[in-house]
Amino acid sequence: MEQPRKPAGSPGATGGQYDTVKGGGAGDLPTLSHRKQVKEERARRFREEPGWIYKEENLRATRGEHAGEAVCSLTEEVSIAERYTPRLAASLEKYFGPEQARDIAETYMTNTLIELRTNVAEDPERCYSAALVNAVACKPVHAGRILCKPPWNLSEHRMRAGLRFKKRYKQWCADHHVDVAPSRIRDRLWDEEMDAYVADKRARGVSFGRGLNYSDGRSASNPDSPVTYIDESVYPPKRTRVATNPDGSKRRVFNGRKDFEVMVDRGLGHSEKSTDMPDGIADTGGGAGDAEAAFKLALDRGLDERRVMDALHIGEEQADRWRTEWAMHSAPGVRDA
Repeated sequence: MEQPRKPAGSPGATGGQYDTVKGGGAGDLPTLSHRKQVKEERARRFREEPGWIYKEENLRATRGEHAGEAVCSLTEEVSIAERYTPRLAASLEKYFGPEQARDIAETYMTNTLIELRTNVAEDPERCYSAALVNAVACKPVHAGRILCKPPWNLSEHRMRAGLRFKKRYKQWCADHHVDVAPSRIRDRLWDEEMDAYVADKRARGVSFGRGLNYSDGRSASNPDSPVTYIDESVYPPKRTRVATNPDGSKRRVFNGRKDFEVMVDRGLGHSEKSTDMPDGIADTGGGAGDAEAAFKLALDRGLDERRVMDALHIGEEQADRWRTEWAMHSAPGVRDA
């Protein structure tokens, strides 16, 4: 049975995302809880009882229908995880290269089983049995449901549109025997693929939601709408229709292509040092190379870009150029061909 999607207009811009399948055979699995009081109690136990989720007495059911069942050994757990991780990795390869997909799948599987252990160790009626581990590990999970969660935090909505750009961009680079294309080329490819994406959706009478932008800040859902800008006077920066900052300076146009590239790069948490010479380097008092390295390192670590720019005396144009270089050197389609 095909996994259903949430309808258009669902709360939290979740329209089109894969939904849970009712009656999908997971009714006997523990509910993964993240309530505040549960988190606090877990934190206490991890402090006071190191390794408590690996102690067999905590993983064995002491009452209820699962009492007497054998606890899954670490060897069995590893074997089960290795059995299903390749299938999960295969579903991620359209977003990333095989090696990255495998790493993400392994991380997700590890985190899932740790969460399962924790839930079982808290419930005297549950047993961390091989059958339970197998049931959780083999449960189909759509890639979008993985990537929208920490540590990746990737928007499934933007990834679906961005995949067209990624494919087109990889082909352009291959045809021109280069690794990285100029910003103007990437903007053109993004806009053309956005046009094709929108036209395809409309031809099929399918809603494609909001939140997708062309490289010049226009909305893909309504190209005649006002241009979107970035308000960087607040943290985190937010989208706005207002073209000027509180001090009267002009705001940066929201570029949908850059937004996609940076989102993916930050989600992967990986960036390669640029080996390309920038088009031009602003005068930063004789330390331009150090300023560039420091700025890109700040991007790697997710620091407040505005504060870093002020500290290094970097202009908006220069920061935008280095930000784009930083994003493209690990964005999909550049290094995973």
